[in-house]
Amino acid sequence: MPQGALWVAADWFLFAADSEAYDPAMNTTGSLLIGPLGPWRVREGPRVHEGRVMVHAAHVSSTGTGRGLITLWPVPTTPLAQLLKKLAPGTCEDQRVRRLDHLLQAPGIAALVEAFDALKTGGGDAAALAATVARLEQDLATDQPPSAPIDPRAVALALRLRDPATAALRATAHAEALALSPDRLRHLFVDAFDLRMSQFGAWLKLHAALRYVAEAARKPSITDAAQAGGFADAAHLANMARRMFAMKPSETLPASFRFIAV
Repeated sequence: MPQGALWVAADWFLFAADSEAYDPAMNTTGSLLIGPLGPWRVREGPRVHEGRVMVHAAHVSSTGTGRGLITLWPVPTTPLAQLLKKLAPGTCEDQRVRRLDHLLQAPGIAALVEAFDALKTGGGDAAALAATVARLEQDLATDQPPSAPIDPRAVALALRLRDPATAALRATAHAEALALSPDRLRHLFVDAFDLRMSQFGAWLKLHAALRYVAEAARKPSITDAAQAGGFADAAHLANMARRMFAMKPSETLPASFRFIAV
């Protein structure tokens, strides 16, 4: 496993590593790939994209080769995820992976590139990284046309699903609280965020598991992390992590890979 780190914030993951390739990966949210040391070649189906800043649409399988990697995954219901969705909506074949090299010198992205050596070792400052990602969000929003507002009931449901007090409730209970039928509520959520409620629930389990790892005094076992996230077993956590990060949780066990809470 190359030297690397996964930074775990409330609303995003940021991965930085000495990677030279990644195996097939597909996530239920859009992601931003940055090549701090040079361009990456990303293959998505029959299409090949090359660049140093690329946005990947959700639900798109891809592989990549390059040298040095920074990848940012926002929680699917956040404003940052909605920005990435606008930049690579996935509705047109040539937009599923979109090159944004003109943003390489934008303040937020330039700061991530400059901090790459610290980020990949886990030695950077968490507060500074949080500020940099906030600035990156501003970079991405530059010159973007205003989009239609998300249905507030879908937003309210996303908040309820992230709230420990209401997260475990059935869809019928959420629907009753928001004065909708369960089917209508499910459709609103998919229309707003491009993923099902069950997929979002799995995403939140992964976030909880990785947050547990990042906040632990010592790196816990995969079984303990799975239990903390609410997965049925370690295999379920491993399968989801591999789909999202294109690597097995066992590959993160060596001391050369770190988890840092932001």
